Amino acid sequence: MPEQIEKIPLTLEPKSQPMALVPVMYALKEHGAFDSWSAARDLVMDLQLMAPQVVYVTKAKLKKFKTVLESLDIIITEVSAKKAAKIALENKPIRGEIKVQIRLPQPEIYKELEDTLTSQKLISHIKSGDNADGIYHWKDDRWYQDYYLYAYKKSDIPAIETIISRYYCTLIKDE
Repeated sequence: MPEQIEKIPLTLEPKSQPMALVPVMYALKEHGAFDSWSAARDLVMDLQLMAPQVVYVTKAKLKKFKTVLESLDIIITEVSAKKAAKIALENKPIRGEIKVQIRLPQPEIYKELEDTLTSQKLISHIKSGDNADGIYHWKDDRWYQDYYLYAYKKSDIPAIETIISRYYCTLIKDE
């Protein structure tokens, strides 16, 4: 019978936003908190939305893990298994599943736009990636930047379109 390796429950909380996403994902994967990159990415995305988040690390890798994450401005706290289960349940963010692509006339998303959409519970988060690749593009004689908004419901899309139009943003329709 394989030997069970004891893992220590830890809470992670960023000292500031934005945090170093890729180095934190790398540390989570490298020090055995997660077996896959996608699981490490999901935790980092959750950590951006709601903190603290819970991870489990073996005693053997604990010291190095703490050192690496503290250097990335992440606060690490050891907690009991019972408290870890409670925090994990309470701090599990609900993500929108409807991907809505928008186009902005400048390279950075308006903070007021993001705050308005999230406070009205129309979106869970904003991301660049895929076609919204974080690169400022030139098309049709103008610069633009694409982002994805993650809406909770398809019925919220008209409200999202109304709000983004106030910021001179365009909703990119799926073909």
